[in-house]
Parts: sequence; C-alpha cells; structure tokens
Amino acid sequence: MMVEYLRKVVRKNRIIELAVATAMGFAGVAALAGPVGADPPLAVITADPSQHLNADGSVQIAGNYTCRGGQGKLFGSSWLEQVDSATEHRAFSTTEKWPDMLTCDGTERRYAFTLPTPEYFPFRLGPATLLIIWDIYTTDGNIDRAEVDQVTVTLVR
Repeated sequence: MMVEYLRKVVRKNRIIELAVATAMGFAGVAALAGPVGADPPLAVITADPSQHLNADGSVQIAGNYTCRGGQGKLFGSSWLEQVDSATEHRAFSTTEKWPDMLTCDGTERRYAFTLPTPEYFPFRLGPATLLIIWDIYTTDGNIDRAEVDQVTVTLVR
C-alpha cells in the first residue's frame, strides 16, 4: 500500500515538473520572438556585394542606409581585411572618417567612403571581409547603432 501511495506522489510530481517545463519553454519562445508589432530598427546599413579596388590600392566602399529621427550625427568605424591563402599575409585597412551629418527621414540612401591603401600588403581582386559600425545620434534624441557585421565582399576594378 505504501508503494502504491509513493507511485502516485512521484507520478503527480512528474506531471507538475513537465507542466512547468512546458510553460517555461513557451515563455522562452515568446521572449525570443519579441513583441508583436515591434517598431523597425531606427537605422539599417548594407554594403554592396562588390566594392571598387582603386589603382592606388585604396578601396571605395559603397552601399545603402536608412535611418529615422531627423538629421543624424554619425560616429563610426570600419575595416576591410583580405587574407592571401598562399602566404597567409593579411591586407588590412581601417578608417573613422565619415560625413558629418546624415539625412534620417526613413528613405533609403546611398553612402560611399574610401578605405586607405594598407601599409604592408596590398589589397587584390577577390573576396575580402568588411565590417562597418555606425552610431547615429539624431536630432529627435535617438541613438541607434547599425552594422555590417563581417560580410564577405568582392573587390573588383
């Protein structure tokens, strides 16, 4: 009789454990999904899949951006890296030079800037890895970050 009682208690506890685990699982999925009808990000930046390798070894980076909130003061950084698979040499260039203000009216716009020639190993035609990070401070008081996070681009002439 005692064994039968313990089976019922253990079974009841197991059902409660499964119910709690299921509820926590649903709560976790809901949290990951985010709020329904969430506002789109204030800023988005993309890079063209092909970037222009200039004759002097610098690279013209171009793409599109969209931001909201009025005029935007831009602070950013970027880098481009290319590894020569035969020698393992790395061509690397970075810049923090940007236009002073962006127009942030929700319209997609073009941007372009030049990364300087690397100091040690030149860029070559072919794939490279690009990172761009923009922090945009808009006149309506918003601060937003937009990133192109280590995407592969192709350097072309």
